[in-house]
Amino acid sequence: MSKRLKTHEGLTTSKRVMWFQDWTFMMNDKRDRRLTDEELLREWRREFPMARGNVFKASFEKGLSILRGVRAHYNIGRQGHGHRSPAGELMGGAERLSLPYAEDGNRYPYSERWLQGVLSRRPDFDRPRERERSRR
Repeated sequence: MSKRLKTHEGLTTSKRVMWFQDWTFMMNDKRDRRLTDEELLREWRREFPMARGNVFKASFEKGLSILRGVRAHYNIGRQGHGHRSPAGELMGGAERLSLPYAEDGNRYPYSERWLQGVLSRRPDFDRPRERERSRR
């Protein structure tokens, strides 16, 4: 007898959507990971084949746009997103600014406006250091 799929429960993790999204951002800075946004979105959609939200069901381009917003929420620690404890408890905004990776493995901000929007809501981030990191 196969396991019945639930709408917001991960296929391989049995975790809920927001936990999984935050976890992917937390793990994405590991040297052996560094997925592009396209790869992250595919991973999200594979993990939650029954989910109904737009990030899962809308066009791929719309899904990428939503992913950018989720990343901003994760960095800031709002809308139920942010850094999580090993037990999955929400601890606040990201410990390290989450930026997307290009195919060459380098981090970049979506735009200066996006970066400033995140940094202005997180005064605890070291702005000059994060700007420098975003250019690598």
